[in-house]
Amino acid sequence: MNKKPSKKAGLTVGSILILLGIGLFTHWVYDTYQSNQQRANARESYAALSETVNTSSSTQEQILVSKEICMSSSQKITRTIDKSVWQELKSINPDIVGWIRIFDLDSPDTAIIDYPIVYRQNDNDYYLNHGFDGVNNIAGTPFLDGSCDKAMDGMINYIYGHNMSDGSMFAKLNRYSDRYFYDSHKTIWVETPEKGLVELGVVACIVIDGSDETARNFENDHDGYIKYLLSHSIIQTETVTSSDILYCFVTCAGWNDSKRIVVVAKVVG
Repeated sequence: MNKKPSKKAGLTVGSILILLGIGLFTHWVYDTYQSNQQRANARESYAALSETVNTSSSTQEQILVSKEICMSSSQKITRTIDKSVWQELKSINPDIVGWIRIFDLDSPDTAIIDYPIVYRQNDNDYYLNHGFDGVNNIAGTPFLDGSCDKAMDGMINYIYGHNMSDGSMFAKLNRYSDRYFYDSHKTIWVETPEKGLVELGVVACIVIDGSDETARNFENDHDGYIKYLLSHSIIQTETVTSSDILYCFVTCAGWNDSKRIVVVAKVVG
């Protein structure tokens, strides 16, 4: 004769399921809190670094604040980071190799992207989840591809940054698919201790799969890579020649984590 399950056993199983649910929920809440806290810490940390860099910069010429002038010609900015500031940044993190800024024409004194660029040879993993201070952080730090030349002397330089849900890091690169945004943000500035301030003009914006190795297939075919970029670009921009040095800024596509947005810019000054 089969025995009926005891109420005690039933309650025990039910209790275990409830406790398991509570545990999973608590873990989710904790993870969410930690993620939000790391985002907040990253915003605060990078804002402090940006303030140090920008308030200590030598201003050789004022930014042209006229929107009409900026829209009809290249933005002009010659602010450079003082040697003493580079030394201070290197004392915090010796991996720093540069600084990136993109200015908003609607507010020319404000950079919508304003971050250090770091580099670890043959290592594209570390700065995916480490801040500039070396502390574990989901925001990471924009970094130069570990296979590129540290001084960015190569014909193509890849720089990666996260697309954060709060709009920080490289999130705004996703907006280059919009023609108006492109028209208002054609210029990207990269500064290095060796080169000083380098003016870049955006020439393409493409979407690729995260596992796409197309760029590697063109390592010895610069002309072929340029044709590929222009033929796949979402926006139509100025021409590119085989002698142009390119910078590719890469981040996750906002609508699909398996896709990547690549904003390509050439050296123009």
